[in-house]
Amino acid sequence: MTAPVFSLSRYGAAVFDLDGTVWLSEVPIAGAVDWLDRYRDERLTITFATNATTYSIPRITEQLQACGLGRPGEAVVTGGSVVARSIAVMGVDEVVALVPPAMCDNLRAEGVSVRSANAIDPIEWSIAAPHRALVMGAFRDATVGEIEIIGRLHQHGHTLYVTSLDPGFPALGRMEPGGGLMVAAARMLYPIDPVVLGKPSKFYADAVAASVRSDGPIVMFGDSQRADIGIAHHLGADGVLITGSSDNQPRTDEFAPTFVTERLGAPITPYHAPEHR
Repeated sequence: MTAPVFSLSRYGAAVFDLDGTVWLSEVPIAGAVDWLDRYRDERLTITFATNATTYSIPRITEQLQACGLGRPGEAVVTGGSVVARSIAVMGVDEVVALVPPAMCDNLRAEGVSVRSANAIDPIEWSIAAPHRALVMGAFRDATVGEIEIIGRLHQHGHTLYVTSLDPGFPALGRMEPGGGLMVAAARMLYPIDPVVLGKPSKFYADAVAASVRSDGPIVMFGDSQRADIGIAHHLGADGVLITGSSDNQPRTDEFAPTFVTERLGAPITPYHAPEHR
């Protein structure tokens, strides 16, 4: 079987992860601005898709345009916005949330009442109800005590919704703690079984699909095989894994990418899964 050859002309839309793909700590990665402009020159629509919870969509849109990566009218999807919209559709109208302020705003904008883990009546929340839930997202100011409360309430039967199981994401000169790190901490105390609504969930993929203003084939770029290539799978899109270095080579226990590249602007080559012997 002939391996696919990457060509811009095949696609009508492109979806780009942010951290580790087009920027680090809101600074464009070398070559990313030019690469995005090449797609625009080919009349592809652009969508930015991130699991970020720290900033609102308007703030991220502003940052993308300020650094030259974004253009007016291009869609941005965030983990915080998808979680808020999804649980509201499910009928949840009250949550105990351990999330950044911007994600609290997302929840309230969807009509969901937000309670702090340290400000609830434990007796009142000892019995689960369909309209109540727990939410966790990547949040630097979260404390071990608050994570314990979320884990304990989950044991009472409250559904726990999270943005991601990835422990972190790349920033300039460091790894930024992700939502998965909070889940891992809770799992040290309780048998946590969260529902992921950010990448790579079908909920998130549906939000991305709704933002793509093209009927043509889609290509998805990202540096997380689980999160980004997982979304490409749900979209029925080609997935390009940004390897960056030998530390991010494709795993055989995750969805396989269609293509791999070291970074945007570098050669894009077909991915060949290793043969099992």
